[in-house]
Amino acid sequence: MRYSWLPLVGALLAPGALPAQQAFSPQSPQIPAVPQAGQPAVTLDPAHNRLDALLIRWANEMSHVQSLEATIVRTTKDKTFGDTEIAQGMARYLKPDMASVRLDFASRPGKFEQYVWSGNALYEFRPQDKLLRVHALPPRPAGQLSDDSFVSFIFGMKAEEVKRRYDMRLAKENENWAYIYIYPRYPGDKVDFQRAELVLNSKTMMPRRLWFEQPNKNEITWDLPRVATGLPLDKNLFVRPPAPAGWRTEMAPKITDSQPQGQAVPPRVIRPQG
Repeated sequence: MRYSWLPLVGALLAPGALPAQQAFSPQSPQIPAVPQAGQPAVTLDPAHNRLDALLIRWANEMSHVQSLEATIVRTTKDKTFGDTEIAQGMARYLKPDMASVRLDFASRPGKFEQYVWSGNALYEFRPQDKLLRVHALPPRPAGQLSDDSFVSFIFGMKAEEVKRRYDMRLAKENENWAYIYIYPRYPGDKVDFQRAELVLNSKTMMPRRLWFEQPNKNEITWDLPRVATGLPLDKNLFVRPPAPAGWRTEMAPKITDSQPQGQAVPPRVIRPQG
């Protein structure tokens, strides 16, 4: 099972574009885990390529992050209906594999999105159904992130892997910000987005903004006005959360290599709820 890193970069956790019934096996063939035969090797030249230097520095900075808390604002523009929806909230991360996000909608009181990762499970709050859905996550070697987990890009993926998997271009840079254009190379990523722009803080390498365009032309922007690292976050923030009063709890079916097509599986990317 994989969680697309791209929306995550903007605010740890973010929506993708897959319909609810889309299913992938844990070892999705759409995104090769290693370079394929005939594919040129990826080399980095930080001395002569500014983008390479930034990618290496970004990967290095992220590898040292032990905890993170970010204020997030997500703006979704629906190009079909001309609607714009804004949600605000907080995202937290605790190394190696604990995270949470909560978004509330000012224009629709009572509507929210919330997810909690506890390392071995994902807890998905679905207020429209009064349902807390629990997804069991596959095991991984001790001390390692899964090859394509929801935090693998920000806190684990190497600069070479990033450059192999995505077509990345440095648009511009100044003393405060670096602007990077990102385009997917593989079909499995192209269903999530078709182009994106990531803005990094030139001093800290923390993400400041992520804009991306989905295949249906909808646009999603994540703003991070505040990002703090090194905070003493309590692990209890990421343990199994209780279901709100009047809700039911449901275990989602486990995904396996032989998962029947069309069967409900843990979400591959986190997407806005209707």
